[in-house]
Amino acid sequence: MATSFRLSNEELALVCALLGKPGFACVFLGLEPGENVLENEVEHARLLTAGHGLMARYALSVGADGSINISETLAHIGQVITEAAYTLEFSKSDELGDWHIAFHSYHDEFWQHITDMGVVHEIWRLDDKQQS
Repeated sequence: MATSFRLSNEELALVCALLGKPGFACVFLGLEPGENVLENEVEHARLLTAGHGLMARYALSVGADGSINISETLAHIGQVITEAAYTLEFSKSDELGDWHIAFHSYHDEFWQHITDMGVVHEIWRLDDKQQS
């Protein structure tokens, strides 16, 4: 199983919403926690577009019955972010944008999560990058 991914804010929000973590979805969309992202027409369109991007990368599929399925890797990454036992975060903002790094501890795994310019998330399991 590949254990790294690059995702946009909207793609990560969609993963969180599909995993039943709407509060995290709101954070990645820049909304107040508790807002229903699917009731807002603009946010619904953002998530729909994110779904198309994930489908193009074979990370999301729609079943014949209309069910939405995310890949095992993407679901695992979503769980790492939303269910980590511990997270250590650092961030920096300047005229070029926002930069954020987090380290997540999930079960016996350690993950690094970099957010570049406040838009692109690169997430990988640390032992995978060390072996490369």
